[in-house]
Amino acid sequence: MEASQAFICLIKKKRKGKKLIDKTRLIQIRCLKADFQTFLDFLGRHTSDLLSCFSRHDFKCLNAAFKMFEQQKMMFEQNVRKCADRIISIYQPHLRPIVRGKAKAKVEFGAKVGASIVNGYTYVDHRSWDAYNESSDLVTQMELYKKRFGMLLREVQADKLYLGKENRKYIKACHVDCYNHPLGRPPKEENDEHAEDKRRAVGERNWIEATFGTSKRVYRANDIRRN
Repeated sequence: MEASQAFICLIKKKRKGKKLIDKTRLIQIRCLKADFQTFLDFLGRHTSDLLSCFSRHDFKCLNAAFKMFEQQKMMFEQNVRKCADRIISIYQPHLRPIVRGKAKAKVEFGAKVGASIVNGYTYVDHRSWDAYNESSDLVTQMELYKKRFGMLLREVQADKLYLGKENRKYIKACHVDCYNHPLGRPPKEENDEHAEDKRRAVGERNWIEATFGTSKRVYRANDIRRN
């Protein structure tokens, strides 16, 4: 009851200061600790056969709850805001918060998918529930292309996120064409043919964005669940 009242008091505040947030977190942690201790004491007074009443889902949620409690306790005591494999849902402990910075949603939840399109066919090259920098997928995707087709690709078209210095060096070392905008200040005069290649590359790169939209809208990719 105390934890519920503290949470309701917090969310009703229009301006939530750090002091109030920390106080509410401390109350939540103390209440959770007391509840867990009561549960463990109950098991200690009775036989461990009581655990056989738990389903597989119950065990999964219980383990996630204990782990989440330890994570929140550690972050509060050390005054930090992140930890490895942070659990945000005891029912879906595999989910991780992914900061996107979009106007609609600053933080999103779900799997990150690295995909590539070759001659109209879409290949899922990487999938992860953890937050990571997608730029590391480019080298993997180029190597997978070579493994699938027995040769390096002729041209790569990717979002600017994938085209950092290291990836550009790798693309150049592989003698693969890339017509995206170069790093640094744009040139005063640009070759007309190169400018046309860049416009074409931008247009063709949009196919992957359209593929994600079609996969969600038509093939229900936004409803894929993890076992």
